[in-house]
Amino acid sequence: MSLGLHRLCKPPRWVFSTFLLGWAALALGFSVALQATPALAEDKTEKDDILPPADIDLATEDGLEMKATYFPGTKGQESIPVILLHGFGKGSRKDFTQEQGLAPFLQEKLGCAVIVPDLRGHGESTKIKVGNRVDKLDGKKLRPNQIGVMVTEDLVAVKDFLWKKNNEKALNLDKLAVIGVEEGAGLALSYAAYDAIGYEQHQVKLGPLKLGRFVKAAVLISPATNVSGLKTAQRMKTPEICRELPVMIVAGNKSKDRFAEAERLYKQFVSGRPAADDDKPESMTVWFFKKIDTPLQGSKLLAEPSLKVPEKIVTFLSSRLVKNADAREWVWKERKLPYE
Repeated sequence: MSLGLHRLCKPPRWVFSTFLLGWAALALGFSVALQATPALAEDKTEKDDILPPADIDLATEDGLEMKATYFPGTKGQESIPVILLHGFGKGSRKDFTQEQGLAPFLQEKLGCAVIVPDLRGHGESTKIKVGNRVDKLDGKKLRPNQIGVMVTEDLVAVKDFLWKKNNEKALNLDKLAVIGVEEGAGLALSYAAYDAIGYEQHQVKLGPLKLGRFVKAAVLISPATNVSGLKTAQRMKTPEICRELPVMIVAGNKSKDRFAEAERLYKQFVSGRPAADDDKPESMTVWFFKKIDTPLQGSKLLAEPSLKVPEKIVTFLSSRLVKNADAREWVWKERKLPYE
């Protein structure tokens, strides 16, 4: 997949284009995902081979003392790295890290290396050093500019951690996936767009060293994208996002507002994408699960076993990052920075 920075929004041949084809893909994606899930049993990792999660400390350039939990991958340098992003307000990394949570599920079923941060003002990431003083942040009272730097500070610190793990041959950074719940879904899209420009110290850097364009898939759960400070609508216009980024969208269809937002995003993604060359799930770039008959949303949607949303996520990630032909090009490489 070409990710040229200055290229116009010209879609690749294999992505869905027309609205009609998009809705056909919707039905196909839903049925294929359900049927493909049992076949993934062969990817399941034996529990004895799974390393326990570790709580880690990260630091952003603007002084945030950031807490996260890291679940090591089980496939060495072939491990798919995943960033899990909670919703704002009451959300925290505990939404994903409990014994039956999404993070250990992805680690066990697909061997993923999963990092779950507490975003600024949430969970245990509430202290920020400003000059000689330490301030306390409240996630319910963050200003737009404080939310905006989650993209350029919080998630850059997370990526830097994954960068080091890549060079330790513990994962393949070139297969990075981001998964966001509610406002975290808007953050996931905003970060994917920021990553697409290839950055270092908040500036676009072109040349032989790859500094961005690592995100290859995004999962949006009960998405809430109209978040002041994130500029998600603007960043959705980035060619690598609007035309190319493989996305999975899911929301309970008995919540009018959340399902309407999920449906709107789906239509926006498929409206300019041309037809796939075949009907295989690994060729699909927009997956939208329309028939999730529940009012549950966000982390509650993930936790309801009868809905099998985590299984659907595993199917999507496996299709896009393991079985897809493009994935063969995303081989592990040692990553160096300009000053190294």
